[in-house]
Amino acid sequence: MNKWFNSSFYFAFWMLLALLPMKYTFNISNQMDHDSRKVIVQMQEQSSMAPSHDEDLYSYDQSESELNGMSDQDVMDALALSEQEYQTSGSPNNPYALSPAQLDFYEASLRENSGLASNSAIDFTTIADEVAVNYEDVAACSAGKNKNRGNIEAVIVKAAKQSSMFADAISERSQESRELPRKCVTHVMNKFGASPKALARCPGGMNTAPQRGGSKPCISKNLVNLTYNHFVDVAECLNIDAKDLLPKLSNESGLLINTLGGGFDAGIGQLTQPAIEEVNKHYDRYLAEVEKAAIKKPACLRVMQYKPYLKKAKDPLAHRCSFIVPPENPMKNIMYMAIYNRMNVDNLLGTKYIAGETFIDNNGQMVALTNTPSDRIVGGKFGNNNIQAKFAQLGMTDVNLSNLATMVAFNGYNTGPSTAFNMLNEYLDKRISAKRPLTERDFDFHNPKTATDIDGKTKSVTEIARLFVRSAFIKKNDPDAKIKVKRAKLLPEKIRKSHLLTFPEFLVYNQNNFDSSILNPKNLAQKDHSKFERFAVIGAPGYLSFLASKDTALRTAFENSGADKYYCSNPNFLKIRDYKAKPMAAVAAAADDEPTPAPAAKAKAPAKPEAGARKATTSKK
Repeated sequence: MNKWFNSSFYFAFWMLLALLPMKYTFNISNQMDHDSRKVIVQMQEQSSMAPSHDEDLYSYDQSESELNGMSDQDVMDALALSEQEYQTSGSPNNPYALSPAQLDFYEASLRENSGLASNSAIDFTTIADEVAVNYEDVAACSAGKNKNRGNIEAVIVKAAKQSSMFADAISERSQESRELPRKCVTHVMNKFGASPKALARCPGGMNTAPQRGGSKPCISKNLVNLTYNHFVDVAECLNIDAKDLLPKLSNESGLLINTLGGGFDAGIGQLTQPAIEEVNKHYDRYLAEVEKAAIKKPACLRVMQYKPYLKKAKDPLAHRCSFIVPPENPMKNIMYMAIYNRMNVDNLLGTKYIAGETFIDNNGQMVALTNTPSDRIVGGKFGNNNIQAKFAQLGMTDVNLSNLATMVAFNGYNTGPSTAFNMLNEYLDKRISAKRPLTERDFDFHNPKTATDIDGKTKSVTEIARLFVRSAFIKKNDPDAKIKVKRAKLLPEKIRKSHLLTFPEFLVYNQNNFDSSILNPKNLAQKDHSKFERFAVIGAPGYLSFLASKDTALRTAFENSGADKYYCSNPNFLKIRDYKAKPMAAVAAAADDEPTPAPAAKAKAPAKPEAGARKATTSKK
């Protein structure tokens, strides 16, 4: 790496990137962020940065690059990482930063879990999935060499015999949740194709570290009911739309109790060390409010029946099985995930969860949140940073801040809560400075534009952005080094102009650790650069776009089965304006809800509506 620090390329490349320093922090206090007290006219960006034509933003003319004078070999030598460096994050003090190897693992897992080809674009809409809403027969599922697939079933059956409370948890309720049908959970669990390296086993029990090499549990009626009942109860109790969480869980855990992420992210909620630590700071207060709500809210009453399972967790990796092993889980895992979501949304909106209801704190006066554009948000990060006014200044006056808070909170799972908010705030500030109004299209994660990439192929613009950001990671003897070098030469300008692109693209280009202290000329003149950070991505660039793609795949699968496309999806997911929907028509029951005779058998789709029946949609926030 001495070549990296001593080359003229290092200084030129990162000085250009210093134009966009990323300010991140890991507390989630309601402080003013990102220099937002500054008057807009004092900001450094000038409107002259805005190109006259959008197509200029997708130019790959090397002659326009400030780094055009550098040879490809010099760039390659400067960027090349040893095997050890490839395995190590360039930002070790940031718990959300990923090493190149971790990013590889994450993206490979996404492809593998959903049946995408290796190294393909991560686009789940290309998969023609059939709905899979039937249970697996445990005897057939766990036969022969698959016997370990029946282990979790054996544990929950034993627990049900010992506890009437747990027996109730695995029973099928006569009435489903009004917010999410059971078939949606069954489908997600059936379709998740995790390999043994992405599944945990906990031979030492609760308070131990998980080991890789687990088996996908049989998707039995008992396991589906256990997962579904706890999931919808916790979501309803904490005023979270279960359909909003479904694409995330479909993307990362498949709602499987023993999924294990690349950073030992645990279970259904893929709980990370930072998330567990943050929830533990506020856990007692939220649990106390849930207990108060149990008096009047049936979902909260059902949750509190499992209070013995809801003790505050120990957060070290050595105890991570406490978020995986039944019978405490999946309830405990889901509760931590939901509280993390609830507290991040509350932090953005300045809302408070009190006895099962969500209130806006307007200067000490508690007003019920309506989840509509009419909510007057004066506190939290959105209120303190004038987010609503900034959107209005950019031409959008009917933004639903509750929808937006959900979007930012979801991105916070991946980047950290404050980084997620800072990127939104930076995007709005720079659009105002550049005098570039916004349209709803600028926040459309579900339908990204396409453009011609540097290799001449047509791709989504978010995929192009992701490939450009990844160009900074070059292994020694990297087979893609040549194309990566071409992208790397253009990357500084791409990042500098990223605020002129759509918000999904901006997020991809700005999930990184650029910090002006690294680029100070005096620091660069020092021989020892070990105290300065290398390039690192924060989370997985394109994360929200992955969730939107997964959401679209869910909609398509159920619509193709004859159900409404919003049967398992919230029309407002990742939308900043409310979707104007009609009431959703009833969905016919599946032709056969009995267990499938063997694991390989295809599940039957929900029956199509009667001839002439009109499909309709619904909206719920």
